[in-house]
Amino acid sequence: MIDYVFILAGGSGTRLWPASTAAKPKQFFSLYGKECLLHVSLKRAEALKPSAGIVIITLEDQIQALTPALQDYGKSSVPLFVLPEPCARNTAPALATSAFWALNRSGGEPPVILVMTADHLIEPLHLFTADAEKAAVLAEKGYLVTFGIDPTRPETGYGYIELGEPLEPGYHVASFREKPDEKTAESFVETGRFLWNSGMFCFTAHRFMEELETHAPEVRQPLMSLTDQKPEDTQEKGYTFIMTGEKVRRIYETLPSVSIDYAVMEHSDRAAVVKAAFSWNDVGSWDVVAELLQNRETRGPVFAARAENNFVYADLPVALCGVEDLIVVAQNGVVLVCRKGESQQVKTVLREVEKKGYKDLL
Repeated sequence: MIDYVFILAGGSGTRLWPASTAAKPKQFFSLYGKECLLHVSLKRAEALKPSAGIVIITLEDQIQALTPALQDYGKSSVPLFVLPEPCARNTAPALATSAFWALNRSGGEPPVILVMTADHLIEPLHLFTADAEKAAVLAEKGYLVTFGIDPTRPETGYGYIELGEPLEPGYHVASFREKPDEKTAESFVETGRFLWNSGMFCFTAHRFMEELETHAPEVRQPLMSLTDQKPEDTQEKGYTFIMTGEKVRRIYETLPSVSIDYAVMEHSDRAAVVKAAFSWNDVGSWDVVAELLQNRETRGPVFAARAENNFVYADLPVALCGVEDLIVVAQNGVVLVCRKGESQQVKTVLREVEKKGYKDLL
């Protein structure tokens, strides 16, 4: 049984700029209609029927965008909590702070926590919930569980998980591999022993904190000073801000910036993986969005003359003449034009934007 679902919703989502910005990042992006990716993730979390609640982990700077998004979503059928990070410290400190809170709140058996992201597409729902229950079984046995995705291509933009011996209902993890070059990625796919790392996890709060103590005590130990003090909670409309207050802020700012993979998963001998039956997409570039939304209506009217195989996502009218294989995005007062297959260059463009002093565009 899953007690909590933690939703990581503090990313910057720069790969979908200019629709995604620092103030309103990718999790608030509406792909198929009015519902943003965060709304879809909340529905996914509710389908798991967590007994204790859903915790959205986001940055303080993004609360202004989060609040109307939650109001638009409506009241959750399970308790809804928000952990506002005072500053960006990557996933290990965010999850450690949330797990510390959940463990102190439980007062009994260590709660089982499922961690997912706010900006991925996962379907169908029934296969996801079935795989989540498999992961919970392994978590209750003391494993730190991740979800592996069968690779459909030799992708160089994802980390990989090497399958070890079977561990019903999953596998031991033989190794974690960083984003490979193209030749290495091809060899991974050919062996059939490697899965994409989805960035989703399942574990008990107690086991996770123990593994932090072993492998990343610099993340766990500062939080222990809060054991005898109850950090402030603030009630809002239908949800609660947790782990707030000046002392939490001061501690959080001292924590190292490190991912859960680097801090724990790559070092633990308790790592396991469930091979996902569901389909997964991290919506990681405009090329991916163009593929997902092909043949769908985009926001503004598009007028074309001798223009073929172009994708437009715009909040104003766009006219195309004599061009092909382009991606055109017009959002938030900025226009992005790139050739299909080149949308990963957005990050390079953003460095140029910052270098020239146009930070208000980011």
